[in-house]
Amino acid sequence: MDGHAQGIMVRAGTQGAANVGRFAARPLLLPCLDSLITRVFYCPQPAAVSSIRHVDPSAAFLHDWRAFAAAFPGADVGVVLCGPSSGDDLAARLSELTHKHRLPSVVVVVTHLDAEHVLPFRRIAVDEFVPLASMATDLPEAVLRSLVAPLREHLALHVERLERCGPELRFALAWVLRQPTGIRTIRGLAAAAGVTPRTLQNQWKVLVGGDEEVRLQDLLWMIRLLEALQLRGTGVSLSRICEALGLDLRSLQRACRRHLASSLGRVSAADAAAELLRLRRRILERLGSPGVGGRVPRVRGSPLTAALSPVGSGRRGRPRVVEMTDSEPGF
Repeated sequence: MDGHAQGIMVRAGTQGAANVGRFAARPLLLPCLDSLITRVFYCPQPAAVSSIRHVDPSAAFLHDWRAFAAAFPGADVGVVLCGPSSGDDLAARLSELTHKHRLPSVVVVVTHLDAEHVLPFRRIAVDEFVPLASMATDLPEAVLRSLVAPLREHLALHVERLERCGPELRFALAWVLRQPTGIRTIRGLAAAAGVTPRTLQNQWKVLVGGDEEVRLQDLLWMIRLLEALQLRGTGVSLSRICEALGLDLRSLQRACRRHLASSLGRVSAADAAAELLRLRRRILERLGSPGVGGRVPRVRGSPLTAALSPVGSGRRGRPRVVEMTDSEPGF
């Protein structure tokens, strides 16, 4: 990162120091979200860290790329600061890193949000771009949006790389994560994947190490609840959620009592993001990935006193309802 970018950071840090009271009065992330979203920053200029740390005091700031690459797989979101003259080289390294690890979201901070600075990353799955000058105000929302909006797609990409998971089960789980509506049973999932239910069940037993308490049917319901929570986060009513998912209210509430902390009716639009992230972590545990997310060691800095209010909308498409006639019991 050159002197120009560092100068902008220093000015931003000065402005942030002058407004410490304002940042303290207006939390960056809600405490419940802060504990559910692990962030790791790559800041190639060590001298600039002190100028931007006020943006996210509880995150890990790393200036060595190898250290960042080692920490990235265990984070929920990786934030990369890019100077005006380091785009091509940084984009190449980031491309290799994100190709190996598909689960974490990526936010790139650029000196200017224009074609010149964004173009080097055109072939990389960057979830959000944030201009450096407005990093203090725009980054919190971008971090949350980068994780919530593509959540099911990122899980699907992660599942496709699970080495201990059989190929038919990998395909089936990735498919249902992308299109959960209509798949209610293992039999329906097997039909969509073109295999027998026994094949999926056998591969699931291998994945979970034979633990009979961890059921594939439960995972299917949890995936459906991801979509329900994403809809709830946009303010959709329970009746409309049932209509979109092709479920009756009783079945939906029964699944919520089993897999969420409370019934969906008690989850407000503002609380939906936190519930969604908690459910995401439980799904990763079921898939044998307990070390993903929340494992990045913290560096110096006081705990974040808060954070951003959940985003009201994101890049979500309208759910596609698929009619299924399979009547296999859900529980």
